[in-house]
Amino acid sequence: MSISTLLGVLFGFGLFLSAVAVSADDWHMFFDVLSVLIVLGGTFASAFMGYQARYVLRGLRGLGTLFVRQRIERLTVETGKIIRWGYLVKKHGILALEREIKTARSQDPYLRYGVELVITG
Repeated sequence: MSISTLLGVLFGFGLFLSAVAVSADDWHMFFDVLSVLIVLGGTFASAFMGYQARYVLRGLRGLGTLFVRQRIERLTVETGKIIRWGYLVKKHGILALEREIKTARSQDPYLRYGVELVITG
């Protein structure tokens, strides 16, 4: 569960409810089913008019992942490689990094390209 997303949603609802409580004597007038249907229906209609249906449906499916903590394993692995390569260059020089990158063929092509740019200066 993403704590920051949950706190953001709760804070937004809290601001809305506090504004309703402060500004109105009868808070029931802010909550109307027909008004909610008009707003949500108009939002969906404009989304389907502005974008292809597959993108709108993909976005709606993505709403469920807002509250799920994402795993960032790949980033930590690549960060570990970069730190290890830094120690390698510090200890053995830039040529050791060049040998290391040539032996590792299965790496991310962008990361490999960046390291080759560093090697070539």
